[in-house]
Amino acid sequence: MSSPTVKELYKKKFELFPCSMKTRENHDHFYKYAIEQYANVQIDRITPADVQKLVNEYGATHSLNLTSHLLSIWRQIFRAAQMLEIPVTDKTLMVIIPKPKTIEKHRSVDISDKDFNLFMDTLLNYHDYDDLGRWRSRSVWYMLWIAYYTGMRPAEIMALTRNDVDIKHSMISVSKAVGSNETTFRVIIPVKTESSARSVPIAKQLGVYLKDLLEWNSNEYIICDIDGSLYDIDFISSYIHLVSKGCGIPFNAYRLRHRFSTDLFKMKENPRVVQDLMGHASAKMSIEYARSSSADKKKAINKRSSSRKNTKINTKSSKDINKTA
Repeated sequence: MSSPTVKELYKKKFELFPCSMKTRENHDHFYKYAIEQYANVQIDRITPADVQKLVNEYGATHSLNLTSHLLSIWRQIFRAAQMLEIPVTDKTLMVIIPKPKTIEKHRSVDISDKDFNLFMDTLLNYHDYDDLGRWRSRSVWYMLWIAYYTGMRPAEIMALTRNDVDIKHSMISVSKAVGSNETTFRVIIPVKTESSARSVPIAKQLGVYLKDLLEWNSNEYIICDIDGSLYDIDFISSYIHLVSKGCGIPFNAYRLRHRFSTDLFKMKENPRVVQDLMGHASAKMSIEYARSSSADKKKAINKRSSSRKNTKINTKSSKDINKTA
């Protein structure tokens, strides 16, 4: 019996290692652009050099993170073969991910109060020529205010029901999110980790917005489409992106999560408190979400310089250096 092909094993791996529809889409993208050229090659004919060549080519134009994802898909293909008791070794064990040729610049995640308010005003007036557009703009507007005051993930906010919002005791219960499972998009799934299940206090101003929201929207899910159906996270991201382009302010919902962490650390809050509010598995992860601005860095430099004024150190001017030379 001949060995199965790469294509056959790629399909088989989804049966052996079930994943969500969203993950399946991502894997299909990698397969199409970086693996499919070996689709009809039997798995025992694939050499470490074949995989290394693909990884090198892909890594030349993609980030280290994306290249690692590509290699992990190859690893699952070989693992599927091994689970079917095909006598083949995992060729990815010998592959080395090349060092990126360019440094990947981190995208800005800053958003000032001025820009955020301007974006929110633009959002309320976006697509306001029909009931559907006005509904969607207003519901996204409420979603972003919840994100601003709580630091919650967009998918968590989109899964909130009326029962999750306790106005009387000023608390929001976070236990689920909107995502996809093995067969369906836009379904309720558990939160990312055990640490993500949490209770978040409701700030006074957010309480005003939530009361208004609960009166305006009578559906079970407080952030939903006009017919009460769940939003798709990609749809919301695209909607926000179009508004962002319209007003010229770079923005996405996750900037508010970064802003939330940054503000709390600037206030010197206990790292454990920040971690619990954001639903992270570690305080280190919460710190990574925080960002320092150019003004913060300048202030730190000047503060250090001021604190060293009375410290005696051996300094030389350019004239002293010339004399010594």
